[in-house]
Amino acid sequence: MKKTNLISGLLIILMILFSCSNNENSDSTPKDASIIGVWKPTKVVTVCSTIDEVDELSICEQNGRITFNDNGTLSTNDYGNEYINGASGDCVESSNGSGTWILKENKLDLFIKYANTGEEENDNLNATVYKLTDTTLQIGYLSDDPNDCNDGIKPTYYYTEYIRVE
Repeated sequence: MKKTNLISGLLIILMILFSCSNNENSDSTPKDASIIGVWKPTKVVTVCSTIDEVDELSICEQNGRITFNDNGTLSTNDYGNEYINGASGDCVESSNGSGTWILKENKLDLFIKYANTGEEENDNLNATVYKLTDTTLQIGYLSDDPNDCNDGIKPTYYYTEYIRVE
């Protein structure tokens, strides 16, 4: 009887030990994940109060890249289809730029000077990194525009999701 109680007690302890879930979230940012690399945009997500609105980027738009270099510099280019008389035409580079970046915790400061917009244009962007893993990067902003969501309620934030290509 004592042997049966001992075995039962050991089984209960083993079940408790092995049934406890791991508290680590698989979507959390790994400490060793790096923003340095070449990233391709895949979608834009508006996080609304009732539902997330996901806009998958076209194959043309996915030709865009943002490159974060280890010396704090960056380069970016965007692509889109030309529209001629209302019809979609060739996929062309719509803008390109270069600049600098600083990432502190989840705050990303970008300074970008665009080269081919027809006039000198600079952007100082204060973005938030919502997700950074070895393969996925989500960069976004808070929105004050209540029209960003179809439900008419102010969204919490929106972001562009990128996948690492290099």
